[in-house]
Amino acid sequence: MSRRPNTAELAKAEAAEARAQFMDTLGEVRARLAPAQLRREAGGALKQTGTRLGQAALLAARRNPGRIAGLGVALVLLLARNQIIGAARTTAARLNRTRHASPKGAAND
Repeated sequence: MSRRPNTAELAKAEAAEARAQFMDTLGEVRARLAPAQLRREAGGALKQTGTRLGQAALLAARRNPGRIAGLGVALVLLLARNQIIGAARTTAARLNRTRHASPKGAAND
């Protein structure tokens, strides 16, 4: 005849099983929170978001090519403003020098 386990033995067995499940879950959580895994997941999410944004921008550009061209020109002007201002000043200075210079071959008084 088999012996029936008492409640203390059942409780110990249940506790051991719960402990084993907890340790498995803890191992999974540690693996998911590992820095390398978090970087991979974040990189994947950024890639997906970037792809969606790129597709949306392409669709908007196809629908409104004039606006996108204007936006591109405005962006270039904004980014190159210092170079544009410098070139304009240099050109203005050259024009100013040539206007006020005496003609070649003229006698200096």
